[in-house]
Order: sequence, then structure tokens, then C-alpha cells
Amino acid sequence: MHLHREDLHNPLYEIDSRILYTLQQSSENILALLNDDCIREVFRQFTNLEDLVNAASACKRFRECAMLLKFMFRSVTIESTRHPHSRKDVVSARTAPLLFKNFGHLIESVEWQLAGNDEREAELFELLAETCGETLKKLKITEYNPNFNNRNQFLVLEDLILYEAEPKHFRLDLFFT
Repeated sequence: MHLHREDLHNPLYEIDSRILYTLQQSSENILALLNDDCIREVFRQFTNLEDLVNAASACKRFRECAMLLKFMFRSVTIESTRHPHSRKDVVSARTAPLLFKNFGHLIESVEWQLAGNDEREAELFELLAETCGETLKKLKITEYNPNFNNRNQFLVLEDLILYEAEPKHFRLDLFFT
């Protein structure tokens, strides 16, 4: 919309500018009209954890609202890619960093089912240890050879399940003392 000085006194411009201002204001502040309970209710309606993690990453307020849904983050499964038929708790390797960084402190159980890029998996495993190490009680790993290089990686781990996995630097006495 191009304005000229003479347009400022045009009654039609006044109406148009009020409508335009109102539209701009409402689109910028529509989320301000929703209270946190409404946002959490919307989040509860997501059919999978991946969509919730992506939505919660949009802004600080969304992340804070999602954190109050702690039960949704207690047990997660990490897969190479999320398929339409995947369970509700499945998150793809692409979204896993967002999950770990934003909600790692809420995660108590992880099922690790990654296949593919060993370097990428190693980075994700380090991020898992860094962000979930103080809360993770159960870790199930399938077809991956994790590097347990630090005694303090998983401080409260109670249950470690390995399927077709050959962990590196793994010693029972470091975990269960």
C-alpha cells in the first residue's frame, strides 16, 4: 500500500488504516489472547511427540507450556526416520537434538533404534548423555555400538538393555557400583 500526503485526509484511508492496523495487531498478538492452559490443551492434541517437540521449539513460551506436560517426555524412542505408522513416542534422529536440548531433563527412558551415519549417531549419543544423563533410568539400544567413555555419563541408570550392540569402553563397575 503506497500512501501520499493527500491520502492522509481521505476518510477511506482512515477506515482502511484502522482495519489494517487491527489486522496487524491481531495477527501479532493472537497468541497473547490464549492463556497457557489453552496452549497446553492444543499440545495435548498432537498425535505424536515429534510434532510436539517441533511446535514447542517455536518460542520460549511454547517450550515452557510443553514442559508442564512432563508425562509426554518420560519415555521416548529415537529412530532414524519417523514413519506414519510409528508409535506416539517416536522422534526421528533429525528432531532428537531439539528433544534432548529442550526436554532432556524430563526424559527417564530412551529406546535407541538408529541405523545409518555412525558419526551422526555418535554426536546424538553424546548429546543424550549430556542432556539426559542425570535423569535417564532406562536405556535400550538396538544395533548401535555406543561409546561409554565417561563414568558420569548416566548417573541414575538402572536398566541397560543391549540388542546386537557392542558398546565401546563399557565396564559394569562404572555403571552399577
